[in-house]
Amino acid sequence: MNGITRKLAYVAIALAAVSTISPAQSVGERMRQRAQEKVESGVDKAIEKALAKLENTVNCLATDADCIAQAKQEKKEVKTFKTDAELEKANEKQQADIEKAKADVEKANTDAEAKPSGGSAAIWTNFDFVPGERVLFSDDLSKDRVGNFPQRMQFVEGNAQVVESKGKRWMQASSSPTVVSITLPEVLPRRFTIEFDLTLPPGFPTKIGVLRTDDADPNVDSPNSYAFFGVNLSGLIGGGVKAETPTRIDGASNEALTGIAARARIQVDGEYVKVYLNESRVANVPTAKFGRANKLFLQLWGSADDPVMIGNFTVAAGGRGLYDALMSDGRVATQGIFFDTGSDRIRAESGPTLKQIGDMLKDHADLKLLIEGHTDNVGVAASNLALSDKRAAAVKSYLVTTLGVAGARLTTKGFGDTKPATPNTTSEGRQQNRRVELVRVP
Repeated sequence: MNGITRKLAYVAIALAAVSTISPAQSVGERMRQRAQEKVESGVDKAIEKALAKLENTVNCLATDADCIAQAKQEKKEVKTFKTDAELEKANEKQQADIEKAKADVEKANTDAEAKPSGGSAAIWTNFDFVPGERVLFSDDLSKDRVGNFPQRMQFVEGNAQVVESKGKRWMQASSSPTVVSITLPEVLPRRFTIEFDLTLPPGFPTKIGVLRTDDADPNVDSPNSYAFFGVNLSGLIGGGVKAETPTRIDGASNEALTGIAARARIQVDGEYVKVYLNESRVANVPTAKFGRANKLFLQLWGSADDPVMIGNFTVAAGGRGLYDALMSDGRVATQGIFFDTGSDRIRAESGPTLKQIGDMLKDHADLKLLIEGHTDNVGVAASNLALSDKRAAAVKSYLVTTLGVAGARLTTKGFGDTKPATPNTTSEGRQQNRRVELVRVP
């Protein structure tokens, strides 16, 4: 292996996929049917109200008296614009918002008919990964052009480009080794997590880690450990550490794994490092020599015939425990409770964070909480508000029905995108705003 291979000390990175819908009926037919059956949910009412408001608004030039008079005669809201260009832009945005609202209505109706509200997937029980609560880096490659190198990464060597597969963006590496780096806004703290999606390569494993903190000669071996993920073995190695586990997913053979998308995760607390592939922990090392720097390196082994792909990156800083933060600040945000896209259905990997909350409530019998649901500002505001309310209620339901917490100790409220923790102008900001917050109730 070359110098850049030996000087890496690896870690990991992540985030989620987006689904689309194809309405079987027209939105109007479905709305009328559900109104007759009187089974509309709170989400339906809110987003249908938003859709009605959009469709009841007419855009006119300020000088077009006929347009304004006609709209008022039809008892519709009128918005006026000074120029044709402003009017055209407003009409385009209104049409896009209407289409999005119709899709939200259809999805809410489909979800309500398909399953009861507040359900949860089978929670992973032998899984203890809890992501950091402060997002340092997040990128799903959605802003990159297919065929280009990812704009938020730095090229070191090899061959890589952005591709799209099944509606999701990936960075594809088709030469060995391909090495890229990610610059972070600060040096990694004592506690942090890294996640990413990847397809398992048939040959050498994917490696990820931290550059030597002393920035020494690249031909000198790094003293640090690195995480690696492969079709045969995954784990943690280097810096005097060797922790390897045969890779298995759902009982499939190694040969059957090639090309399957998986989720890689790394959790670091001082020298304690845990490495996961999907729901399995593949390394558990309390004395790893894991370097700290403001740059991560990824080494990928792929070929033109068998490329490796990675995507959905998240690096998050850790922090104080839930109870300490609640006692100090009165509230704490969690990044470890996940839901199906556009739904209040809790995903399996939320188990560790939910258990952490449940254990805290059992250890402190006098503690009462308000569970808040928050979203980013993508989509229709009314839909976000209603969905955040349902998600907060789903968390309470899980804590009560599965973990045995008294329901009287918990209240819920959804805020949608009305209380961002940070500006929604970056992918990191939007992810930080997609959160569940716990608030101590006196």
